[in-house]
Amino acid sequence: MGPQNVVASFAKACTLYSTRTFTTSYILSLKSCRKHQRQLLQRNVASRYSTSCRLLNEKKVGLFLFGRPPEPNLDAGNQSVEEGIENLDPFSREILEKLHNAISPTVILNICKDNKQFMTDIHTSRALQQLAQVWELNPENLPAEISDRKELQTAEPMFRELCLSCLRDAQHMDDFTFLSSLRSLIKIGVPENSALVHTLLEHSKHRLNEMSSATFAMFCQIVSRLKVDSEMSQALRKAVILIVPKMIVKADAVWQCVTYLETAWKDISWSDRSRLLHKLIALLKLDPSVTVEDCCQVVEALNSLKVQSGETVEAVCEHVGEHHRNLSAIDVCRLIKGLGRFRYLNLDTMRHLVDHVSQSFQELDSYSLCNVFNGLSNGRYHHADLANLGCRYVVESISDEDLMVEISLVAATCRYFTRLNLKPDQLDEFLELSHKECEVFFSQRAAGATMQEKVDALDASYHLSLLNNLNLL
Repeated sequence: MGPQNVVASFAKACTLYSTRTFTTSYILSLKSCRKHQRQLLQRNVASRYSTSCRLLNEKKVGLFLFGRPPEPNLDAGNQSVEEGIENLDPFSREILEKLHNAISPTVILNICKDNKQFMTDIHTSRALQQLAQVWELNPENLPAEISDRKELQTAEPMFRELCLSCLRDAQHMDDFTFLSSLRSLIKIGVPENSALVHTLLEHSKHRLNEMSSATFAMFCQIVSRLKVDSEMSQALRKAVILIVPKMIVKADAVWQCVTYLETAWKDISWSDRSRLLHKLIALLKLDPSVTVEDCCQVVEALNSLKVQSGETVEAVCEHVGEHHRNLSAIDVCRLIKGLGRFRYLNLDTMRHLVDHVSQSFQELDSYSLCNVFNGLSNGRYHHADLANLGCRYVVESISDEDLMVEISLVAATCRYFTRLNLKPDQLDEFLELSHKECEVFFSQRAAGATMQEKVDALDASYHLSLLNNLNLL
């Protein structure tokens, strides 16, 4: 394959791309990521992907693949909720357990309907939480008769009764139960301008000064889901920004600090930012309940805000280094992607993570591998064995007619090879097959592709031309 063919392919790609501006493309690509990642899960046509997808369903971490990490289990650490459950009679606890284990909207609503006279505010909150979770974790597996959110809100009498119960019992609910119900209603898609949500938001505003750090952080998550242009949303955001500095001192969990980072970082003073980071570092080092999920959320929050905090990253690396043997493959990929963007990086931690990826390489899907190679590219971390594995993976995937290799993976591996001037064992075959894959994409699949896939294809074409020139030297 000569360099002329690669350059011609890249020129064709640029012509296709010339009708859209670079900035608009990336804005649109962010909006299409959720749909794109659902497509990744649905394809699952090869045995090498099945293990990873099964683990995702078992651990209920589908939200991560759709661009948003799972929210913490707030009920577990809330004393008032635990006390409320303990005070329930055995039959009511059994209803709660059934709701907790239900994985279908129809089943959830039937449980509520069959036990209507025994439903308490805790049951109502749990039912709404489960309904919201079903939609966010498994949106493509919903039964046809109840797959539409609007249909649920208008055609299901039991759902309307749950909403009325939530409104009726709001005054008597503790903060956690109340906010859990409100957050679930917003997740399900009940309009913000509806009388139900508007009334509950007004009620929550009067509770702000009495909330603990945990419940206030939960309220911040709710506010972040509201539309920015609504009057209610703007008023609540202003109230949140005023209260966040007071809550920093009270924060007693990493996820709370992460929530404050995401909610108010751009609006609080420099001194409050410093206090927040110091609090986060202290919790990472001293709190024995810190999990790997907490570390992943810290890294992702710092990345999204473009905050370069050496001490915070060092604290994350210390925790990851102590628990690197117990990390899941998905957590490792998230950490590599996030840590690769920081200037202050513990190379020993990265070495442990990369070794973990090498050992569990066959368990990873295309999306996870993209995270790995993008992180290694950003961190300029050289690893010849992993480069060989990635090269062989792409070659085998393109050669297999039953598989459709993700163009994003081709782009990620090409970028990694060029940035670190790597020459894997099967580089010539990789260049030839990747070039053909790009041509097939632009000639056959570009019309129906997402904007993110088009951007990845352009990136792959560009780095293929660079990689081909490096290979000729």
